[in-house]
Amino acid sequence: ISAGRPTAAAIYRPVHEEFYSAIAGGGARMNGEVIVAADAPTLAKAHVVGTRKSLADLAEHGILADVSGTLPLQLRLAFVASGRVDAAVSFGNKSDWDLAAGDLIVHEANGLAGDLSGRGYVYNRPQTWQHGMIAAGARRHAAITQLLGAS
Repeated sequence: ISAGRPTAAAIYRPVHEEFYSAIAGGGARMNGEVIVAADAPTLAKAHVVGTRKSLADLAEHGILADVSGTLPLQLRLAFVASGRVDAAVSFGNKSDWDLAAGDLIVHEANGLAGDLSGRGYVYNRPQTWQHGMIAAGARRHAAITQLLGAS
C-alpha cells in the first residue's frame, strides 16, 4: 500500500491452480495471461455474485443473481477482474485485508471496486474496514451504485 492504494497484489486459488496478480499500472493477469473485466451499459443478464440481501434490489433489473455467499470476497473480486462474473455486491463492513489485493486486480483489469456509495477504497487508515463492496466494469459499476443509492 502506498498513499492509501495497493501497489502489488496476488490471489491464489490452489484447488483450481489459478493465480491472479497485478502491479499498479501494469495490468492484471491470471496464470500470466492478461485479464479484463466484462462491461456493458445495462444490468440486463449481468451475472452478479452476492448474498440474497445484497442482490434483492437489483433483481428487478434483469440480473442473473448468483447467491454465492460462501465465496470469499477476494475470489469474487478476482472473478470480476477475469470476466468470469459481471459484478459482485456485498453489504456490511469489509476488512481492508479482504479487499486490497482484489481491489487492485479489478482496477488493473479495467474495472472499478469501491464502497456502496461508489467511492474507491483508501487503505491504511485508522479504521481498517470499508463500507460494503461493489465491483464491476465501469458502466455496470455506475449503474449498480445508482440503483443501490436510490434504494
